[in-house]
Amino acid sequence: MKRPLAILIVWCLVGLAYLCSTDVRASLWASAMLTATPDTWVARLTPTGSMEPTLTPRDWLIFQQVPFGHARVGDIISFRCPQDQQPVTHRAVRRLADGRLVTKGDGNPDEDPWTIGPAEFRGLLIAVYRD
Repeated sequence: MKRPLAILIVWCLVGLAYLCSTDVRASLWASAMLTATPDTWVARLTPTGSMEPTLTPRDWLIFQQVPFGHARVGDIISFRCPQDQQPVTHRAVRRLADGRLVTKGDGNPDEDPWTIGPAEFRGLLIAVYRD
């Protein structure tokens, strides 16, 4: 009996979100409420321009935590910068012989000065909602 009540409450919240705002944020939060799992998170970019025009600071990004070995060259990934531990979203541009990834912002002329391993890796970009 508790599960149907929980489902009804979620659908009511989705409807309320839609009625309160018909822009992308309502759709995003409704989708997040229906698909949220402990290994999925929503984020926005810091306005550095490093991923423009592919991603902009106005975009809502949805990431999923996956094993490091699942990241492929060409994927947009989230990781902690090895220099200052700040979250970064860049594209994996090549994999080294030791398995670490070299990254680069799409809007940057050069590759990042660091490499990413399992300790820094957070997850893959799985969806983008334009605001």
